[in-house]
Amino acid sequence: LQGCSSEGYQKQDRAYHLTAKGQSMSFSLQASQESPVVNPCFVIKNWGSSSKAALKINGKSSKPGKDFRQGIIRDTDGTQTLIIWIKTESTKPIKVALGPA
Repeated sequence: LQGCSSEGYQKQDRAYHLTAKGQSMSFSLQASQESPVVNPCFVIKNWGSSSKAALKINGKSSKPGKDFRQGIIRDTDGTQTLIIWIKTESTKPIKVALGPA
């Protein structure tokens, strides 16, 4: 983990919960044959002032569309939570990097 902290996978949300510590972050998902990654979702608290995110998976940029969806929830105290969904499947570890678009 770089630039964020993790509260882990939350079954009730079917999402990984993270807290941003800056404008950019990166992390890995440890996928395997026994525990594959399938269409992961991320809930990222304290997302900065940028409302859009740029995504890289294993160093390759992904553009928002049918395979990469994102949205912002603005809390009453002014903080933003970024929600990311990625259409991908892997049985090998993947590296995810997020930053302002």
